Amino acid sequence: MITVDSVAVSYVFYSEADNKNNGVVLKIANYRTADVRYKMTVVMRGPKGGLKKEVTTQVEGTVGAQSLLTGDEAGLFFVPFTDGTPIGELGLRAYRFRSVH
Repeated sequence: MITVDSVAVSYVFYSEADNKNNGVVLKIANYRTADVRYKMTVVMRGPKGGLKKEVTTQVEGTVGAQSLLTGDEAGLFFVPFTDGTPIGELGLRAYRFRSVH
């Protein structure tokens, strides 16, 4: 998805994450030699009746030096629509990564 200053953010899509609805899990990989504090807004959109539905969620935390963070325990798993609306678009806004010394 994106790589900024040796921090990569990607995702895995799940068509039936809760046995019915689409879901997404983010993966944050830190290739730096220092821990990284991250903060970003995750944007998930899906079409419905010609209009776009949108859910935004802000996530923040710390990923260790040369390590990977992912999953529900890290707050990086999302099922944005519980009415069967498919996820059509996924993006990030206002992402920031800074080394923690």
